[in-house]
Amino acid sequence: MLKATTDLSVQFFSFLVMSFLFSHMISMRSDATNTTDSGWGSGEACPENCTCRAMDYPKYRSLFNKTVVCTGVQFLNNIFPENIPLDVEILDLSHCRLTRLSLRLTLKHLRFLDISNNDLKVMDRQIHKLTALRQLIMRNNSLSYLQNGAFSGMLYLEVLDLSNNQLYSIEPHTFGGLNYLKKLNLEGNRLHFLSPQWFVSMPSLGWLFLSNNLIGRLKANVFEMLSGLFTMKLDENRISYIEPGAFNGLSHLRILYLTDNLLQTIPSQELHNLPLLQYLYFDKNPVLRIPTLAFHSMNLSMLTMSYMPHLKVIEKESFLNLKHLVTLQLHDNSELVYIDPNAFVNCSHLKNLYLHNNKLQSVSSVLKDSLPALKTLHLYNNELECDCNAMWMKQENLREISNKTYRSVLFGDSLLKCGSPSNRKGILLRDLPLSALNFTCAPVIIPLFRRSYNLSIGEELHLECYAMGLPSPKITWRLPNGTLLDKENLRTGRYEIRNNSRFILRYLYESDTGRYSCEAQSVSGFDTESSIVTVNNKPVRISAEYVAGNFITISWNGTRNQWSMTGYEIHYKPLDNSEKFQIIPLDRRLRQFRYTFTNLSPLTTYMFCIVYVFETELYTVHCTNITTGDEDLSTTGITHINSKMIVGVVTSIFMLLILGCCVLVVRRVGKRKDYLEPLYSKDTESLIDVIPLESMYQGQTTPAACSSRTSLIQSQD
Repeated sequence: MLKATTDLSVQFFSFLVMSFLFSHMISMRSDATNTTDSGWGSGEACPENCTCRAMDYPKYRSLFNKTVVCTGVQFLNNIFPENIPLDVEILDLSHCRLTRLSLRLTLKHLRFLDISNNDLKVMDRQIHKLTALRQLIMRNNSLSYLQNGAFSGMLYLEVLDLSNNQLYSIEPHTFGGLNYLKKLNLEGNRLHFLSPQWFVSMPSLGWLFLSNNLIGRLKANVFEMLSGLFTMKLDENRISYIEPGAFNGLSHLRILYLTDNLLQTIPSQELHNLPLLQYLYFDKNPVLRIPTLAFHSMNLSMLTMSYMPHLKVIEKESFLNLKHLVTLQLHDNSELVYIDPNAFVNCSHLKNLYLHNNKLQSVSSVLKDSLPALKTLHLYNNELECDCNAMWMKQENLREISNKTYRSVLFGDSLLKCGSPSNRKGILLRDLPLSALNFTCAPVIIPLFRRSYNLSIGEELHLECYAMGLPSPKITWRLPNGTLLDKENLRTGRYEIRNNSRFILRYLYESDTGRYSCEAQSVSGFDTESSIVTVNNKPVRISAEYVAGNFITISWNGTRNQWSMTGYEIHYKPLDNSEKFQIIPLDRRLRQFRYTFTNLSPLTTYMFCIVYVFETELYTVHCTNITTGDEDLSTTGITHINSKMIVGVVTSIFMLLILGCCVLVVRRVGKRKDYLEPLYSKDTESLIDVIPLESMYQGQTTPAACSSRTSLIQSQD
């Protein structure tokens, strides 16, 4: 018993000693953090109105650093202060209205420099003397360009923040030598392009932030040297095209932001070059559809494609073999009307699917059943068709009510409202009795085309429609002549059908005018939607520009912007014989709109026709007859008018006139020098007799525009 008591006493005493030591350490740490260290930072070395102490600085992870904080202090002449302790490790000069650094000090121990929120316009060349620097924060300044070697000497720099400046020009080797750089922030500048040379010497770069610039295109291999990059932000730019191979080299990229750009299609080929990509942010792009196999077999765990104002359709197997996908956000797409029931195939780990605030009329039960791990499905604020297509949703609702342990995948059933039919519009789905919903219903077509189209010959007709119903209806297309195209995929001649839902007719003729119908049929019924298509002749007309005895120059209008045409030809021959037409091919790349026909016969009528060509078929657009003149009118025809040549000739003449004026002025100034000294000599009267007044009076006839003075000599009475 005594031994036990002794052991308890020893343990209690040990506890008191440890508590005292711990409290003492906390006290010492508090003193070091909140009071000036008498051994460092006191005296004249600290700039006025600044704080100098050894402390834990929240912006830097290292503890007990020799720190100078001058946030908001305005220095003399708005330049870098000179009385800073030479052994400083952390220096904060943010919000100091600095206009230039003028760095004269050698701060060999400086590891962290914050000069953000100033008015620096030019990089100080002496900044490379900060050889120990680990982090340089220069955001919110007025830098507009960076020169080669701007950061040379900062061999150990890890973080460089140049965000929210006005950078529009960065020379190729600006970042040369930054072998240990881990994070580069260039957000909020005016960069129009990216150069692969910027990133040549950055093997350690893990984070690259390029948001909110003016980048319009990503070129091939631009990131090829960034094999260690982990996160890249390219959101809020103007990217409209990503070249094949643009993402080459990004073998470890896991997070990619492409939100708020101008991409009209999914860059599937380029995205598949990112084998470890897990998070893709693709919101706010003007994409029209998510096509089949857009993301197949990618490593994604989260994908966001929301707030896309033009997205209408998600096609079959768009999300195929996404075995790691957990969260998919497809909400707030105001034109999204259709998701194929088989859009998700082998997405075995998808738990969260957000489809709210769209324009969906139906989401098939097939889609829901294809996602075995689904826990949360948002479908509220859509335009649901409250018929058999909504039966599974009603059953989910009833099951959750009757079984308290069952949790429905549908979130917010109190917001699920009917959009159609008209007699149920606005009614909550949960308020409809089950008897109001049948297990089968007739097809309902969802047309994605207008009621009518006015097109020109040579253009393409694109029609698209989808259908819902139980059982699933079959879609066919009917042509104006009654022909029914019922194959799921067809490509023959000018016709193409893709997945039954998309009809394409290329190189239209006037004879293609008529009604085109999308028809849906099942054992439950039939539905059809049509569009009236009018094909007009091209607004191309030939006119005579110059007529002579042996040549004719013609011109035509209306072809300059018809780039969907495969080509034009001009056919011509004498009108009064049966000769074959002679053919002149026109190259649309040259933007040709006039031509001269030579070696013609005088006083002869010729027929000229402009012809549209598709493969082996010809379509006459316009013809006209023109008669040549007498032989006396034969001259050289108009083959080409070069506006640049005319401008060059006019400019040359103007320059010669200016040169002539300059010569005249020089000559008159020379004469003034010859006569200036005699005019002001004492013996003025005797000298006047020898001055050649004739030449002076002759000079007065020079035009005023070319003379420097009217006269250099005052007349004497």
